[in-house]
Amino acid sequence: MEYFYGENFPPDIREFCRILGTPCEENWKGVSQLPDYKPSFPQWKDNKLRQSVKNLDENGFDLLQKMLIYDPAYRISSKAIINHPYFDDLNKNVLPAAIIKSVD
Repeated sequence: MEYFYGENFPPDIREFCRILGTPCEENWKGVSQLPDYKPSFPQWKDNKLRQSVKNLDENGFDLLQKMLIYDPAYRISSKAIINHPYFDDLNKNVLPAAIIKSVD
């Protein structure tokens, strides 16, 4: 995915927030108490993820959306990721046992 390059920290965070909306207490309880939280940071409210990844099918978009939830308490787990319908076509029998065991 070419949306979040990781080259320049502040511009990347702004781009991430432009697409997903800026983290706030509504979507991440306690975010305003984090040490680097800046209330002066630009506030984008709308989630524009769907418009940004038009080439993903519904299962792919659903998985991506669940992986990009700000609040880690609500973000999808690795076990749920491997069992997500997006990977239904993947033959899990050929995956190394260590991978499967590590997400159980």
